[in-house]
Amino acid sequence: MGYRQHPATRQNLIPNAIISIPTNGKQKMEYNYSLTISYDGELVSTTRSADLLEIVNAWNKCVDYGDAKEYATYNLSDPNGKMYTKNFYLKIS
Repeated sequence: MGYRQHPATRQNLIPNAIISIPTNGKQKMEYNYSLTISYDGELVSTTRSADLLEIVNAWNKCVDYGDAKEYATYNLSDPNGKMYTKNFYLKIS
């Protein structure tokens, strides 16, 4: 059975061990999901949460162009790096 080394301390770990890498005094992220709102290419709001349900509820409320003059972009990011995007454009008659 092979062992791997902890990336920071180079200590041998048993297989499937949970690795905790020191942050050198930097604060760890307390969220996994992020929802950003941009109007006409300008960032308006960012919501971050570790609770998927909270972010999905906010995401479901993104249904129109809001206060944008031309278009609104909503981005939901998950911990795996996947991003979901909604774009809404103002219809000019």
